[in-house]
Formats: sequence, structure tokens, C-alpha cells
Amino acid sequence: MSSSWKSYGGIYKTHKINNLGVGTIVTDRIIVRKQNLAVQVIEDNLVVDGYQETKGNVLATQNTVAISNVFAGNSVFIDNRLLFINNLVNDSIVDGTPTYNNASEPILTLPDKYQNTYNYIGGNATSIGIGTDAPRKFFEVYENNNIVSASDMNTEATLFSVRSHRNITNSVLISNQDIYSAGVKAKANGNNASLEFHASDISANGNAIATLENAGSNFNISNNTATGDIFIDAMTVYLQSNGTTKIDVSDNVIMSTQLSISNTNVSNSYLKEYYIDASSNYETTNGLVLNASDASANIFQSFVNTNNKGLLIGGGGFAEDNSISTGTMGLFSDNNSSSDSSFVPIMTICEGTSKVRNRTTMGINTYSPDTNNYTLDINGKTRIGHAETHIRVKPEFVVKSMSFSKETPSYGMVVGGIVTDAALIYDLSYAAFVTENGGEDWTRKEVLGDGEIRTYDTDTNSLSVHVSGTSYAYILVNRYGSLDDLFLYTADKGTSWTRIQSALNLNYNNIFGHFDTSHNIFASSSDNDKFLYYYTVKSGNNVFSTDISNAYITNHFIEHIAGLNSNTIYSTGQHLTDSSGVIGKYVFDASNGGTTTYEKSFAGPTTFNHIAVYDENNAVAVGNNYIAYTSNGGGVDGSGWNLISNTGFNLHNVYLSSSQYGIAIGSGVMVYSTNNYATWEHVPDRLLDSFGMKNRLMNNLDANSRLTMSTSEIMFISHAIGNVSSDILYNYIPTFFNENASVMDVSGAVQITGTLAATSITSDTMNATSITSDTMNATSITSDTMN
Repeated sequence: MSSSWKSYGGIYKTHKINNLGVGTIVTDRIIVRKQNLAVQVIEDNLVVDGYQETKGNVLATQNTVAISNVFAGNSVFIDNRLLFINNLVNDSIVDGTPTYNNASEPILTLPDKYQNTYNYIGGNATSIGIGTDAPRKFFEVYENNNIVSASDMNTEATLFSVRSHRNITNSVLISNQDIYSAGVKAKANGNNASLEFHASDISANGNAIATLENAGSNFNISNNTATGDIFIDAMTVYLQSNGTTKIDVSDNVIMSTQLSISNTNVSNSYLKEYYIDASSNYETTNGLVLNASDASANIFQSFVNTNNKGLLIGGGGFAEDNSISTGTMGLFSDNNSSSDSSFVPIMTICEGTSKVRNRTTMGINTYSPDTNNYTLDINGKTRIGHAETHIRVKPEFVVKSMSFSKETPSYGMVVGGIVTDAALIYDLSYAAFVTENGGEDWTRKEVLGDGEIRTYDTDTNSLSVHVSGTSYAYILVNRYGSLDDLFLYTADKGTSWTRIQSALNLNYNNIFGHFDTSHNIFASSSDNDKFLYYYTVKSGNNVFSTDISNAYITNHFIEHIAGLNSNTIYSTGQHLTDSSGVIGKYVFDASNGGTTTYEKSFAGPTTFNHIAVYDENNAVAVGNNYIAYTSNGGGVDGSGWNLISNTGFNLHNVYLSSSQYGIAIGSGVMVYSTNNYATWEHVPDRLLDSFGMKNRLMNNLDANSRLTMSTSEIMFISHAIGNVSSDILYNYIPTFFNENASVMDVSGAVQITGTLAATSITSDTMNATSITSDTMNATSITSDTMN
């Protein structure tokens, strides 16, 4: 048999086959060879409509294009980049060739086109990178310089985002070993976001370094690489630790706002051996502890301004004996002589050696207090006074009148002009401030009346008040323009007001008295006819009358005083706002149902600014360079008045606290009298400045200031603030009119080395081993017994 089997229809494997066309093949058997002895090459397209299975590797020397998905049952190995390009391959083929959305960019040119794109995953055998072929760490995301131009360098962009449609989600940023080890976790829960640190079990709740709730842009953490500074910008920063928190700082710690320290972990009771009743309910703990370097040192806390001026408080061991405790308070001062002389001790407290007597000594202006012998060691001249000034109320109107009840000094009232915070000018635009505890607290109450208080003009009404009894008050409403003035009264401390009806059609100038149960109200007219009136609105304990018009003709007209000079004393308690007006007539002895009036003119004064009356005998009028006073009601013809000329004071307001004491104010001046108004002198600066408030009290005194007193120890002064409001200063000066008021109580003997100088010394018993004129100087020494 021939070696060739071509005669039998066979084709040898080495023969080149371009095309094999067979119309019909009929055979009983097809033999498939199990092994190719050479590579089979197909130079044109191969289209397989069915499933293709390859038992070995598939090698593509060019690109592999999949119209649909690519599935891998195991690993995928990439030697270069994994790129993401939208709509690269169309889902159809033409003549076995895939089509592209951009026909001008066939698949052969794509690797070159997208070689410099940034949205790819790259890496090497050790690292993975997004946007980089050479990641510097195990995983790196890099927005490379091929996409970020020079103009975009300072433009903010979001580089990395992790989102979930859930309301509660976590992201583990980093952890070691496995999921149940230490790590950092970002957490989002509704409107809350937090960054948590875990020492173990990262699946549990960790220690949150920052938790924000609808914080928006209020939270920011940043750093300055040039200086190494770290910035945390937040509305509130919480640092919570169940153990000891240590902050190791090698330089200063600067806080530009308030530092608040709260320690709710109570350590023990406070001095329970001494405060037995309160020991179980009154406990203590440390809020801040400053530790010195060692037992021989102390440590300070400074409170200074930018010029290094301020206060230092320190403590530790005493410089002369480290075994005892000491505390020091001092000031920074200019350096005069040495490196440490800029600190000047004010007060030094030292522990004594005795456990039962003089256990501590406070030293004033001394570096080394005399311990064991004294509790207080003062070096230097010492002044002891007692006065306090406080602003207790700020009415929203200019104060025109202040009054306290003589029968009930704790009850007082303040009124004035329109309330400046009212949106409209109507009834609620007027208010009174009422005190029931002597001026410590004030309550605003609206002055309503019956709706006739309001005015439709830009000018406002002016109210004056007189307070009496335990709950009564009378207000005169001086209405602007041609409107008739009003009388109002209250029987419940200003809670409700009632208008008193009158047949008079007048403009009054002031209300100034409630003298007895028969004649309750005195008022002076500011009309050109200038009448003085008084009204019976209450008799005994009967109810108030709200209609006084019927009794007007019989007993309410006192005297027609038109045409008299403005330097004439006319009435009580009136305060003028213009220099041409008159004071009104001084009235006395109204208790018997009748009146005695007179006119007293003076040579010299052109006008008086204010007149005050203590009772039917004592009255004082003040003006510019003049003071007039009487202690006997002026006499039957006015001869009992005395005039003090050339006082040097321009006084606008005066108040009499008794028949002996009086006080008056003017622009920047305050004077007083202690001898039945016969002489007046400046209130001593050392008395006004005991509390350090002299300038605050005096600098704002002017013609709009008002003055009153509730007791001989308590004085009220109002300061007008512009033309819209006022503040009222509560001044407690117990020694003002009472030189016997105690400012220092001594239990035991007093030893004096030097001279004792006193204006007067009054005592029931004074014992001294030796009193001579060389050792004791006094204007007067009064004593029942002096040994």
C-alpha cells in the first residue's frame, strides 16, 4: 500500500487549507484527532454562534473585546491599569466586527488615548493605587497632576465618598489584626456623625473624638504644616475620660475665651466636724489642681491683660519654711530694681504652728506675716468704711419722680415719661416701677387709668407720684398740650389704677402730698392763673371717692397766686422743668381743715429749682447759689425763712430725711446738712468712695437727676440716659446721717502705739491705763466713766 492516503480522500496535516467547501457529507463516523501536532492558524474571522469551551489558556496578542459582561470564576490578573470609560463598545457587530460609539477611535487606538487619564486602578505586586501606577503605600488614592491643572490647585474638590441609603451606617477606616481589634471607625446615625477610636473590638461602640448633630460648617479640624499647629474649630468640644487624662505640653496653653471646670465626682464632705448639720448635704471636690515642681516650690495662676498687668494667685510652701502652707495674692507691677520685683504681694496667708490657736495668719502688704500671734497682720495705713452702690433697676423711661412711703419705708414707686420700648403711644406706654423691699427688687406695673393717658403728639406726658401708707399711691399725669391733666390713685401698690374725676380743667405741675385722712392730695397748677389745690379723696377708713368735682368750690381752692415773682416760695415738693416757672406756695397746718398761706419773696435769687418739705415746720428750697430753709413753718408771715447766699452750688433737687438732715444734688455736685439745714457742705469723697463708685455716682448728675431716700441709710439717685431711659442707683451708706453706725466691732482690748485722732468719742465706759493729750487727740470725749 502506498504511504500516501490521499487516494482515499484524506488531507495531510501539513497541507495548507484556505477554504474547504463541501455540499453534503454523508458518513457513518467522524474521527476527531485528540492531539494537534502543530499550531492551527486562522487568518480571518472566526465566528462562533454557540457556546465555546476552551480547556487550556486563551491567548490574545492584541485586545479582547466583550460586547456584554466578562465573568471570572477565579482571580483576574492585570499587568497595567483597570480603566473606567463610559459607552466604549456598542452592543452590536457588523460582519463579525464590534462597533464603537466613536467610529474614529477604533479599539487599537484606545490604549494610547487613555494612557494619561486619572480614573483608573493601577498598582504593582505590593501596592494598589487609584489614579496612580506607583502607589507609595499599600493603598493610595491620588488625583494626579494630569487632571489637576495649575489653576485648580486652590479649588476645593471632594476626593473620596462613602455613602449608604441606610440611616445608621459605619465605616472602619483602619484596624489591626482583624475586625475585633483596635481601629478607627466613622459612624453616621441619622443627623449625628462621629469619629470613634477603639482599643479593642471595633464592632462595639468606641470612644468618639467628635460627634456632630446638625453641625453644618461649625466643626472643622485642620493643621498648619508650616508651623505644626492643629486647629479644632467647633461649637462645643467634649473631652470625656473615665480615668486620668494627661496632657503633656512643653510650652504655654492659651485659651482666648472662658474656661469652665465642673467636677461632679464628689470626693468628701466639707468640714463635717464643724458643719455638723450640713455635712451630709454639703460636699466638696477639687475642680483644678496646680502642682509645683517639688516640695520647696510654689506655683501661681496669672490673670493679666495684653500689657502683662493683672493679678496672680499662688500657693505652696512658705519661702522661709517649706514645711508650712502658704497662699499669696499679688499684682504685676513695673520692674524697679530686680528680676522678681515685678510681682508685688498684696496678701499672704501663712499656716501657724499651733493646731488650736491662730492656725492661720493673713498678712496685708507684708512678705512675712507675724504668725501664731495674730490672725490679721496689716502693714500700712488702713481705712475702714461702709458704703455700697448698686444699679437695681433700669426703667425704660426718663425718671421724673420717685417716692417712698414714710409710714412703710420698704414701699416705693418710680414714674416718669413714656416707655421707650413701646411700639405705639397708648395706655401701656406708661409704667411704674414698684418696690416692696426697700429698693432691692423692683416690679414693672402698667399705668392704665381709663385710657386718657395717651397722647397723639410726638411730645409725651410726664408723671409724678406720691406714695403713702402700706399700699397707696397717687399719680398726677401732666398731659402734653391743651389736654387736661389727670389724677390717678391705686390702693394695691400699682396693680390697678383708678382715675379721680374732677370738674377742674387745668394743667397741673406736680403732686406733692398726702398729709392726713381729710385732705389727701395737694397739687400746684402750671396754668397762667397759677392756683394751688388740695382734694379730699378719702375720709378715715372709708373707700376712696372717685369724684371730687362737687367739693371743688367749697374746700379745694386755696389761693390765686398769679403775678408773683419766680423767686418766691409758693408750694411744696414741686420740680420745675423750665427756669421761668414758679415753685408754688408752701402750705402748712392743713390738718384742721383750714389753710394758712403766704408769699415769701427774697432779694437775690432769681428762681428756685426745687423745694422739699419734711413736715409742717421744716422745708428747704434750692437754686443756683442760694438755699432757703425754715424750721418753724416760715412763721405766720414768712419771717421764719432763712436765706443762704453765695453757696457756690447750682442745685436741682433736694430731699429732707428728718428735721435735722438734708441732702441736695446738682450737676456733678452733692451737698448735705446735718444741723437743721443751717449749713451745707460737700459730701466727703471718702464717704462716697468707700465702695469705689464715687465717679459712677457723681459724673452723671445733671438737671434731670432725681433724689429720694427710703431711710436715713438708703439713698436713691436716678441718672437719665439720653432722653429715653434711666438707671436708678441704690446707695447704702449707713454712716451718712448716723455717725454712731458701727463699721468695726472689737471684742477684747485694743492696743495703740501712736496717736489716736478722733472727731468725737462717745462711750458709756472707756478704760485706759493712761490717756494724755499727747496720745489721744479728740474734738470731744464724752463718757459716763473713763478710768
